[in-house]
Amino acid sequence: MKKTFIILASAAVILASCSKDDKVQINNEQEEAVIGFTTFAEAQTKAENNEQATNKWNLEAHNTTFDVWAWKFYNNAWVSTPVYNKGTVTYNESGTETNTYFNWDANPIKFWDKSADKYYFYAASPTSSSWVLTGTGDQGKLSYANFTLAGGINNNLSYNATATVTTEVQSFKDVHDVDLMIADDNIVLRDKYNKNDPDKVNEIFNHILSRLNVTVALKAGGTIASLNSDTNTNNDVVVKVTGFEIKGVSLKNKGTFNEGADLGTDVLKEGTIKRWSALATEGTYDLPGADISTLELDATTPRYIAQYLIIPQAITSEVLDRANGKKDTDNDKVGDQNAAYPYLKLDYTIGGEPYTAYYNLAHAFNVADGETLNFCEGWQNVLNIKIDADMIVFDAQVYEWKDKKNENVTIFD
Repeated sequence: MKKTFIILASAAVILASCSKDDKVQINNEQEEAVIGFTTFAEAQTKAENNEQATNKWNLEAHNTTFDVWAWKFYNNAWVSTPVYNKGTVTYNESGTETNTYFNWDANPIKFWDKSADKYYFYAASPTSSSWVLTGTGDQGKLSYANFTLAGGINNNLSYNATATVTTEVQSFKDVHDVDLMIADDNIVLRDKYNKNDPDKVNEIFNHILSRLNVTVALKAGGTIASLNSDTNTNNDVVVKVTGFEIKGVSLKNKGTFNEGADLGTDVLKEGTIKRWSALATEGTYDLPGADISTLELDATTPRYIAQYLIIPQAITSEVLDRANGKKDTDNDKVGDQNAAYPYLKLDYTIGGEPYTAYYNLAHAFNVADGETLNFCEGWQNVLNIKIDADMIVFDAQVYEWKDKKNENVTIFD
């Protein structure tokens, strides 16, 4: 009887990139200065210890549009007419530092009021009719209505299955996923407008969805990896992943985001699930992985099976029996097609022979029975699957003759 082990562990990555210091040159003869924008997107939070990452990407690596609202403060009051009422800002890759607008073109174009004491800006990306801002001045709150799974939050990087530093900083825009973001509060204060060195509105966006990445590789130092080492070139064992799914995940079919939601006193420092609520009955969904059946696994190059964007949610771990969905009495923490909790289903071949492994999703992240796995806003959880197996080995013995006594008989003529 074959015995197969799937070893799963969680890991953390930091998504980061450099950004250049954007400068703009304004003609000294220009009487009015255009309100311009610069952008960054906060890197996603590290999953291992949930510390807030501080690195930033350029926003255009994710989305090339955002919506903006703005009010100006004049004569000790917020002016009732907004400067921007859901204006659209679009990335212009041909923009240069000598352009008035640099890389981000605002529609409509607005100009700084030199008499205003300060401005208040809101921004959300990408541009969408579902973004709604309630309130004015410094009292506004953003919401996002009717976000659905049909919008494409469970695509994966099937076009690039190799997990490298380069692919880690890829956004989802190449597979048409919608990475929702809102900008930090950004008050622009001016005692006196400086015509010769005007500031741009630097919007820094935060992710409000959660991200799950899954990779697969051989277990380093394991039996299969050892057989495939340079010293055992005649014993190569080819391992390929032929199918992958996360089964039975309780995802919100439709969700609405509310920036002004009451987070309570127990909110986690770097992320929350409390600003999302369901618009419809929650359903159970299967998330497919990328097809990497043509790729041979090794112990040094993890392969992406899937990358998902997920509405923030909590998954409570339950230790259930693999066959009947009842409480697990022998605490083996495994699952199969009858499991009543979210689980991984991995199909793979070793030397052409098919195998299937099941694993409770929460337990894959070392969540104890009865505890909760949170996919929070802006958090990235990385699950690295390591494959190894016990080799079938043989020993041989033979029974002695055990018929009767050893009798010597001599026959004489």
